[in-house]
Amino acid sequence: MTYSLKQRASDGSLQQLDSVKSCFAKDRDGIWLVVVPHDDDLVIGTGLLVQAAHAEGIEVHVAVSTDGSMGYCDVEDKDKIKEIRTEEQYKSCEDLGIPRERVHWFGLQDGALPMCQGTMPQADGSVKGLAWELTRLMRQLKPVVVLAPTPTDYHPDHRVVGSEVDISCFHAGGEIWSQLGDPIEIPERWDYAVYCPFAEDPNVQLTTDDNFFEKKLSSVGQFKSQRQIATMVENCRNTGPVEYYAAKPFILYTASDYKSLFE
Repeated sequence: MTYSLKQRASDGSLQQLDSVKSCFAKDRDGIWLVVVPHDDDLVIGTGLLVQAAHAEGIEVHVAVSTDGSMGYCDVEDKDKIKEIRTEEQYKSCEDLGIPRERVHWFGLQDGALPMCQGTMPQADGSVKGLAWELTRLMRQLKPVVVLAPTPTDYHPDHRVVGSEVDISCFHAGGEIWSQLGDPIEIPERWDYAVYCPFAEDPNVQLTTDDNFFEKKLSSVGQFKSQRQIATMVENCRNTGPVEYYAAKPFILYTASDYKSLFE
């Protein structure tokens, strides 16, 4: 086995698992979708998990929310940075076992996702917005697992993606916006971390061998234009072949849950 899993129960006890499918998908068959604010967030946050899923024959897709236009380090790269980052993403994904046809681009403004929340009807009758794009893609792919950044991340684009994925799971499973496809079964939701700690302790630890780890580092290395992530890469290298994930179950508000507090 090239990787191992430990899952923490609500009472704090640990369980050893031997399959990412049983751990993350509760043995449901189907596609996994990783939603990322920016192209390089996939490998930083989930590079080991994506490889483990691939090893178990799971079809992993990635949705890239932004167009990468604000990710230039040198001014002379400003006008071509989107094309540069697109190619870097394809190469990085190929290192992890994700072919180009499984990379989905929303093309929303990099660094401005707080202004792209929900839905934004356009003058020509079309609709833009992160919730719209996510609902459309989830109904198309019908994923059984959806991963997104922890909602406490320092980067506002990351926080928006986390919250928009949550509401979009609700939309995708409902009757709204029938032109986007039929409702789906609500997927299993998990958070991954990129720039900051989890809001609460994570539920799962994934540890891999050095082969997976070196592939993750190689995949990160494809983003040669993103010199500002050097600190994150060094942190990843120093931490070693381990990633953590937090379960994010979809729970609707029920007033009766709080009745006992007032009796």
